[in-house]
Amino acid sequence: MKHLILFLVILFLLLCSMLMYTEAEYNSLYDNPNRLAKQKTKAAMVYHGILFAESDADGVLWFERKGKVCLLFTKAFEKSWERRQR
Repeated sequence: MKHLILFLVILFLLLCSMLMYTEAEYNSLYDNPNRLAKQKTKAAMVYHGILFAESDADGVLWFERKGKVCLLFTKAFEKSWERRQR
């Protein structure tokens, strides 16, 4: 019985936290200026077939494949991204 009450309290708090944003605030989360950069990063990850990339101190995104460090935004990807944006 104690576990059920604890579960219901946690569920209630979770639902309340999800409803904290107004509709305008929620929509603004997806209309921020970084949206295009995020889309490009996702597209580059799909292009390379990876699930995550890391960032170095200068903000350059990279990933490791077979023990070799590879840049996320290669010239080949940039060409495909430019074609897609037209």
